[in-house]
Amino acid sequence: MDANAIEQFKGLILQLMEPDNEKRSQGESVYSHTKQEFPGQLLLSLVQLSTTPNTEGSVRNMSLIMLRQELVRSDNWVFARVSAEIQEHVKKTLLSGLQQEENELFSTRLKDVISALASSLLSEGQWGEILPFLLELAGSSAEIHRIAAMDIFSHISTRCRSVLIQSMNVMVKVLQAGLLDDSVRVRVAAFGTGVGLLSACRTQEEQAPLQPLFPGMLQSIALALNSGDMESANQGLDNLVALCERETDFVRPSIYGVYKAMVSIMGSEEVDERTRHLAMECPVTLAEARPALCRKIPDFLEGLIPVLLEWNSHLEDNERWNDGEKFDAEDLDVAIAEDSIDRLSIALGGETFAPIMFSAVQQTLQHPNWRVRHSGLMAMSVSAEGSAKYLRDHLDQVVAMVVPFFKDEHPRVRWAACNCIAQMSSDFGRSLTERYHGEIVPVLVTILADPVMVNHPRVLAHAASAVINFSESSEKEFLLPYLKPL
Repeated sequence: MDANAIEQFKGLILQLMEPDNEKRSQGESVYSHTKQEFPGQLLLSLVQLSTTPNTEGSVRNMSLIMLRQELVRSDNWVFARVSAEIQEHVKKTLLSGLQQEENELFSTRLKDVISALASSLLSEGQWGEILPFLLELAGSSAEIHRIAAMDIFSHISTRCRSVLIQSMNVMVKVLQAGLLDDSVRVRVAAFGTGVGLLSACRTQEEQAPLQPLFPGMLQSIALALNSGDMESANQGLDNLVALCERETDFVRPSIYGVYKAMVSIMGSEEVDERTRHLAMECPVTLAEARPALCRKIPDFLEGLIPVLLEWNSHLEDNERWNDGEKFDAEDLDVAIAEDSIDRLSIALGGETFAPIMFSAVQQTLQHPNWRVRHSGLMAMSVSAEGSAKYLRDHLDQVVAMVVPFFKDEHPRVRWAACNCIAQMSSDFGRSLTERYHGEIVPVLVTILADPVMVNHPRVLAHAASAVINFSESSEKEFLLPYLKPL
């Protein structure tokens, strides 16, 4: 295209980024008209701006985003409305641009564009020349190119399964090389490609050639951690979580080693928060996908529950806590811990989960640190639903564990005790209220009547809420004796 036309189109891209709504709307109108009436001009302009290194960064980035949108197959797919000559130019220019790209951001954008187009064309038996190109790119001396090849293979795998399954022997060699690469980032990218290929396989027979590569996939995470590359480690752990969720049979031969490695990571002080959380997500996801298998892993819960209870105690002192939930300090450790406890209890069931959890909780309730006591009570609350059947037969012990903490010296522990009883009232209904009203209602009344609690309105409010929950599950004959003190 001539320089004037490109400059005009660049002006249109800039207009699409205008903060002024009116100017941006005008640009969108011109863009839509060009797309409808001159699709070839639109694609050629976007491709040229996207692959020209000296294009202004913001314009190039926006052009790549717009180009990807246009190359994703749709009812009004632009690519199908241009000549074969323009289609060929677009494909060749994109591949050439990726091969020459040295900027990581733009390489990533180009990967996304090429993946979008390849997914649409390969499924219809078109653009077969991209596969030899990617194989060549995977052997490039430039790390950025080897990563690009792996990522594109990963992106296109599920959309073009037949093409890649037919080339499985070649793909296995590519992955073997990638998993032995000098670059940790390439190894992790190869792990991602392996996950994509596994997702494309429909039978264990199709997956079988990939099974010997699993140790190398796990090794990529270890190498990333050892080199301090947390971004790559997290990417590798994301890949592992995907396998734990969707390809558990593939993980199964190494499941104990995977479990032990995750416990080691989640307990490490040398890794960042997200890494620890992803390490926890792996066994939790496995428990949801294959509970019977996880019940057979030695000390499965014994390795997870102490970590979860510790995370659940990571509370900050908060001077404005009494002012309401909107002033709560957010701690992701606590959120992840409570979510994981809930999911594990539901996945594994009370017979497996509750005895181990409540043995650990008993120890937390004796701890001098209020945060640890709070953690134990909240763990009981969130695990009650999944363990309801088991706990219904052990309510004597549960109630005996909780009731003393209505008189705890710390108001937030009292709040947690109220929360626990409120949750149990909902989960156990009359099994709780008819048998234990004599133990529970008086201590709730004690909190409501305690003059010290005036300084802790949030505890008072939660106690009142617990009374309501308890009452809704109780017959009036059991509440009448408490009406006057209430």
